[in-house]
Amino acid sequence: WDQALAASLTRSRYERALIRALSGAPLRIGRDVLTPLGTRGWSQVIFRRQADGTRQTMTLDALLPHLDAWEHGA
Repeated sequence: WDQALAASLTRSRYERALIRALSGAPLRIGRDVLTPLGTRGWSQVIFRRQADGTRQTMTLDALLPHLDAWEHGA
């Protein structure tokens, strides 16, 4: 790949959500802080809820409404 071409391509919202999950960056939804643990296939992310340690699985579709805040650390 040409570096200029690669730099000009933008990632889809799905790719960006998956990258955030794989980075381990915490996600805040309401009062819950969720830490990504891994993925189940390419369409689901497994989180651990910080408050009580329970696991929660969310689809990438469910994460998209939270992506902007997730990327900006809100």
